[in-house]
Amino acid sequence: MGNRAGWRDGAAFLGFAVLALVFTYPLVLQLGTHLGGAGDDPWIFYWNNWWTRQALKEGASLYWTPYLYYPQGASLVYHSFSWTNSLLALPIERFVGSIAAYNLVLIFGYAFSGWGTYMLVVYLTGRRGAAFAAGLALAFSPYRITQASHPMFVTIGWLPLFLLFLIRAVRERRFVHAFVAGLFLALTGLTAWHLFIFAWMTLGICIAYLLLWERACLTARSWGMIALAATVGLALVMPALYPLLEVELGGQADEEIYVPQDERTQTDLLAYVVPNRLQPVYGDLFTPVYNRFQKNRNYVAFLGFSVIALALLGVWQARRRAWFWVLLAAFFGLMALGPVLRFNGQLYPGVPMPYRLLSWTPFVKLLKQPDRFNLVLGLPIAVLVGYGVCAVQDRWGARLRQGWRWVIPTACAMLIAWETVSVPMWTISTDHPPVVDRLRSEEGEFAVLDLPMGRAADKRYLYYQTIHEKPIVGGHISRPLPGTFDTIDASPLLRLLSDGLPVDLEAEALAQEMANLGATGIRYIILHKGRAPADLEADWRERFGPWQAYQDDWVVVYATTEGTGL
Repeated sequence: MGNRAGWRDGAAFLGFAVLALVFTYPLVLQLGTHLGGAGDDPWIFYWNNWWTRQALKEGASLYWTPYLYYPQGASLVYHSFSWTNSLLALPIERFVGSIAAYNLVLIFGYAFSGWGTYMLVVYLTGRRGAAFAAGLALAFSPYRITQASHPMFVTIGWLPLFLLFLIRAVRERRFVHAFVAGLFLALTGLTAWHLFIFAWMTLGICIAYLLLWERACLTARSWGMIALAATVGLALVMPALYPLLEVELGGQADEEIYVPQDERTQTDLLAYVVPNRLQPVYGDLFTPVYNRFQKNRNYVAFLGFSVIALALLGVWQARRRAWFWVLLAAFFGLMALGPVLRFNGQLYPGVPMPYRLLSWTPFVKLLKQPDRFNLVLGLPIAVLVGYGVCAVQDRWGARLRQGWRWVIPTACAMLIAWETVSVPMWTISTDHPPVVDRLRSEEGEFAVLDLPMGRAADKRYLYYQTIHEKPIVGGHISRPLPGTFDTIDASPLLRLLSDGLPVDLEAEALAQEMANLGATGIRYIILHKGRAPADLEADWRERFGPWQAYQDDWVVVYATTEGTGL
């Protein structure tokens, strides 16, 4: 019986993997030429894989890099890493290349998240069909599909597995389950610190629920199980977490790290019930409504009418067993709404929300964006969907022949998929200027300065760096520490360039600044055509004209020293 169940669970994972290829289409056809996601954020996470490999190869600290903000380097303590995703990608790179490896891990994240939820619901309901529909509701929700640019938020499969073994540890009182729960808690944290915070919030709500409604379960041994899971999880992540705590406790962090974005990134309450604008058949009909939203214009929060209906049926079906999941969904849903209500694009300051009561805590301040609570809102809702499918089966399944009872969960899954499907997925091309390859082959140690500078442009330069592997003067860190920009601030020329201003320097002063850059090892200034306003680009091309060393359809390159390889 056990082998048969194992085969079924393996087949379920394959089913989620196939669906992940469908829901991320056309990424499967672009594995080696595009990155999944939109905007500029995918470049950050692709760079993370490269830097992890580089640091391991050089025996360097993962939390300090000499490759950004040359020549001083930069701390990466507050940078958005996903250690589990990077360590999954590195061995795959040897066989398929780094771009395809990145995309395969992204696709795996969707499949694994669905399967982790499936395993949790199988344990809670004993019905694999209902569990598959529940996993589908979580894995491919529109919100998670639109988070493809942040693969660390896609791979949340460790969280339902943590809850699965925590529940088993409390119910069955076996220490091995508590230890495994701690392992999955650690893997949740090593995937994203945001998810680690959500996991601890979930654990806190779990304890509160047990104290209020299930006190009979809380024996000394049960408390020991919970304590063991929490201790193991914290101990396993401590090597990665300690540098962050050291900065935090040492008072080295700038308050800008905690600058709130509450009212700009909260969830619009209406967004939960406006049909998915990315649905390929009828989604365009709802674009005018989405244009009134703020954050949810791009990060689609639609839950799905079938999901809502099945979840409500699940509450009715499971009754007391559903209370914990209802409490969890209510907490994360209310927190996602931010400090005050936003409805149909309009703020209602007179309607405060629970988020305001907790926004002062360090954990919520680190999350910064209330909208991110939607990342885990889908988990308790998916469990309730599983119970809801069971309710439909119990009501109508008896009317079907024994061999046809699979029709009900399949129909539920198809209905969920129809409402939530969001194809084609946004992808970005990995084309790059030919000079980037030439820089890689040029001998000597030197750095490059890419123009224009700025938050969005610098993300793309991270990708270029993974090809030429030279330090760059700029860069992008999710939350830079104080002093990160000291080298830029100390140079009159770099200050002008970083602020996106004309080079208002006398000829002699400019010549001296260029010589200074060359003396510090900054060999090239690369002006990427069409990235800056036309008048600003014209000014830079005129002022740097005497130093021009190379030009093509993509870039103009200026050399600060003579005898370069271009």
